[in-house]
Amino acid sequence: MRFDEARHLLSRTSFGIRPEDLTTMQTFSYEEGVESLLDKHYDATAVEAPQWIGEPLLKRRIKDLSPTERAALRQKQRKKGIELKIWWYERMVTAEDQLREWMTRFWHGHFTSELKKVKWPILMYRQNVLFRKHALGNFATLLHAVAKDGAMIIYLDTIRNKKGHPNENFGRELLELFTLGEGHYSESDIKNAARAFSGWSLKRSSGAFRFVGKNHDDGIKYFLGQTGRFGGEEIIDIILKQYQTARFVSGKLFKALVGKEPDPLTEKEIAGIFYDSGYAIKPLLRAILLSDAFRNPKNRGMMIKSPAELIAGTMRAFNLSPKTPKRVARLGKMLGEDLFDPPGVKGYFEGEAWITTASLLMRINLMHNAARRIRDKLPAGYENGNRLKGLLLPTNPAKPFPSGSAESILAACLTDPAYQLK
Repeated sequence: MRFDEARHLLSRTSFGIRPEDLTTMQTFSYEEGVESLLDKHYDATAVEAPQWIGEPLLKRRIKDLSPTERAALRQKQRKKGIELKIWWYERMVTAEDQLREWMTRFWHGHFTSELKKVKWPILMYRQNVLFRKHALGNFATLLHAVAKDGAMIIYLDTIRNKKGHPNENFGRELLELFTLGEGHYSESDIKNAARAFSGWSLKRSSGAFRFVGKNHDDGIKYFLGQTGRFGGEEIIDIILKQYQTARFVSGKLFKALVGKEPDPLTEKEIAGIFYDSGYAIKPLLRAILLSDAFRNPKNRGMMIKSPAELIAGTMRAFNLSPKTPKRVARLGKMLGEDLFDPPGVKGYFEGEAWITTASLLMRINLMHNAARRIRDKLPAGYENGNRLKGLLLPTNPAKPFPSGSAESILAACLTDPAYQLK
């Protein structure tokens, strides 16, 4: 595989390009390189999990706690939330199965939940592990699991959905954001989906899913042209039978990897592969990464790195460890990507929304600081300025480069606007 092809493939499927990964990728043909990413071993223990993941949620109800106990609980949860964000950044930087990690972040943006509302870091941790486990597996399996996930049940108020008092939040987002997309369902479908998910709840002590039969509406529902005494699982199965679900999800993943919507022919091809495989994710990823659109040189260097890609990617590329791990999480939040706390039900605002006058200046200043730390960390074999530019920049630099030492060119690369692209 050519250098430029290898670089592009890694830049879109990982958090940062290490020189050694680029060297290895060039030993493959392009097709072999894609397979190497898809077949990478899942290292579930790449980073030690927070120590509190085995703790119970609560032995007593919150309303039974004293004001002092509630304040102590809130402080403890805030501390855990910061530790959780640091843990994920560490995974982004160090995990070898980078495509799986990238897809974990994709599913986090697709199946959005917010720590601010969920309030329990342990539930957000479990959801993140769920995304990672199924990241390259099967979308149908993942969708069923997400519907019963503790963080999701709290975030979209399924826990409040009871017979006679349906809460439509989960049913609405299930149809609009997770599967069919806006315009492919009716308000009646939302109402009947909500009724079907009534009675879905959690065990207070563990946060595990439980079904409360007395709160479930077992009456007749009319949903997407079908009639029956549907429960939540049947509703999901009906949704998965809709070709539009494959079309919507495959198109969203295509745009996340390629940077633009698929043309009609490509859209039909990738949606068909996804649907006919029973929603297997690997065949869909393979089709996108092998597509002409993904490989087209015109589509390189046209996407803006997310804050997590910029921060974790720079650390990964140069084997950096943060002096203050908390600062890494704060930087992501300042730049607009607060991990585990997206701004709303639609997830993060991607693409050009990452860049404002203030955030671009902050990004450039961040890279100025990084350049000072990296001066003595030039990758072996990249002492040559042109070779260094090829490693770090996806396209030509936006400003003239100085002549001189590799260290000065390194600083110029990191602070050039082109470094913000992938």
